[in-house]
Amino acid sequence: LLLISLCSLVTLHAQDTEFWFAAPDLSEADNCGPKDSPLALAVSNGTAETANIQITFYNGGSPRIVNATIAPNDLYWYYIVNADKSLVENPRSLAGTVTDYGIHITSNVRVTAYYQVLSNCNQDIYALKGSAALGKDFYVPMVADSYYYTGADKVRFAGAYDQIDIVATEDGTTVKVVPTQDIRIGASSMSPVGTEIEHLLNKGQTLKIMEHKVGILRGSPSLGGTKVTSDKPIAVTTSEDLIGGVNTGQDLIGDQIVPIDALGKTYVVPKGYLTGSERIYLIASVNGPTIKINDGSITNSPLLNAGDTCTYNMGDNGYTSGTPQAVLIEADEPIYCYHVTGFHAGGDELGSALLPSVYSIGQTQLSYYQYQAVASDTYHAFVVFRTGMEDDFTISYNGVTKSLDVDPIPVPGLSDWQTAKIKLPTEASNNVVTIRNPNSTFSFGYFTVNTSSGGSSYGYLSAFGDFKFPYDTIYRCASSPMTLEGGYAGHYTWTLPDGSTQDGPTLSSIPVTQSGTYKLEMDQESHIIEDSCHIFAISYNAAIRRNSSGPVVATSPVSFSADINPIKGLKLDYEWAFSDGALPSTSTSASPTVIWYEGGSKTVSLKLTYTGTRGDVCDTTLVYDLMVDTKIVTGGTGKSATVNGVSDNGTAGSTVLT
Repeated sequence: LLLISLCSLVTLHAQDTEFWFAAPDLSEADNCGPKDSPLALAVSNGTAETANIQITFYNGGSPRIVNATIAPNDLYWYYIVNADKSLVENPRSLAGTVTDYGIHITSNVRVTAYYQVLSNCNQDIYALKGSAALGKDFYVPMVADSYYYTGADKVRFAGAYDQIDIVATEDGTTVKVVPTQDIRIGASSMSPVGTEIEHLLNKGQTLKIMEHKVGILRGSPSLGGTKVTSDKPIAVTTSEDLIGGVNTGQDLIGDQIVPIDALGKTYVVPKGYLTGSERIYLIASVNGPTIKINDGSITNSPLLNAGDTCTYNMGDNGYTSGTPQAVLIEADEPIYCYHVTGFHAGGDELGSALLPSVYSIGQTQLSYYQYQAVASDTYHAFVVFRTGMEDDFTISYNGVTKSLDVDPIPVPGLSDWQTAKIKLPTEASNNVVTIRNPNSTFSFGYFTVNTSSGGSSYGYLSAFGDFKFPYDTIYRCASSPMTLEGGYAGHYTWTLPDGSTQDGPTLSSIPVTQSGTYKLEMDQESHIIEDSCHIFAISYNAAIRRNSSGPVVATSPVSFSADINPIKGLKLDYEWAFSDGALPSTSTSASPTVIWYEGGSKTVSLKLTYTGTRGDVCDTTLVYDLMVDTKIVTGGTGKSATVNGVSDNGTAGSTVLT
């Protein structure tokens, strides 16, 4: 019998099992209260398995370890206020020196993690990117044109320093930094612009690079373009405080960035929610890249050297009309794409995110936690997906699944892919939320707004780097529909288990009909990506087996089991049902024992269920018929029985004759 269920490949490539992070030390207070509190570390589990996580806060050299379990479709929310801020923030007073403020998260299953600053008017999301964040060569993206903190009445707050926070993942890591402006050493000393500094870090140790003097004039420099290199993997965070209104100005933006080898060359950027200008900052990773920005026309970037920034203004028009509502960015070398958006509430309330390349769009399902600070919070998503698949998006939370209203926006120069801005339901607040589109991979930028007191958060909870299948081996339900999804490419070549091939420019997905290894080669015009996965179809020739020999008689124990062909590592659930006077009448044991107290024709049924790590369920029901004979029953069984209409109350010495 086949274990049959509707089964599709749910890709969770945006998630990971290990994360490293270094948190900035934020500006503290102005007219809206503490700017650096509260903070939160959110870890959500969108799998069908329990996640066992461990968080190590290196805590200035006195590590604090937190162990927790996260049930399927649930959350661990580490809420940080007031004095506990010193647990996570790498102090500004120790800039330019080696400290011990790394954060390390591990999990036995893939989870989504992000760090969020939740002050009423000072918010942003740092999307933790797992293994994609780790590398040895970085250029740091930041605001490069001073637009957001200059003008006749707009200055940066005196404590609003640009910061770069670095954490080592291994002992004996040499980190070198070439800053693009003067940087602070200790409480007040300075190292000049362009002068390389070098430090030796051990696992979990951190290094803050902070500008020495806050620039408050038009054209003030930033730390954007700073070069960071190491001989062992590190993770890097960028943070800056911009305007927050007239002469009050700090408004946090920042993100965890990725190394050069995780960058792409093609990006889709939807316009966000600023009624005024919003910016895209493109940072070169090598000298002399050619960058084309297609907003309905094509604009070529100026000549850039490695670390230089090209700034694109998305326009002064509103966020619901005018052009462009989306732009396509194409380069012939890897570049960073850093998007600053927000909303207008007496001043520009900002958030920023490092965008994933369309090369790395790789998930069909994603889970996150939708935190609500105040009732006026609103929630949004920026998505990029395959053309024509807008009606296939669903959102699930608290046991509810409903369709999402997605209004697609064309992408100039990219007909096969579209983008959209989605309003997420407020009733999903304070729940783990799952977004799914079974027919298209998609990217997911999460954007939140506090419209009452100001503040917006922005982060891409998406895959970074080259496309990969989510699993090396996938167990699927036999004879059930299943599709393998590829990522963005100009041409696809699939090699099937039987050695045959299928290829074409639109063959981004194929149905799975065979067991064995599937290989995918994607020509992304500038380079070739290859990956493979092994598909194993779950199929049992299963039957119920009676373990005892001879006739089955009333009041005598009988044991059963399932004769199946088990696959190592798969967990099966058993649901037994025994008819007509059996004790017990049901069981979840793999090999139960039962007693009938009535004779006659009986039925034993067993529902076998397999639940995969991706949440797919395969089940079948087996049936076994047998005849229960009766015999002389001597009391003392402790149970009453009825045989041929004569009752035995189980008392000692009583006898029933058949």
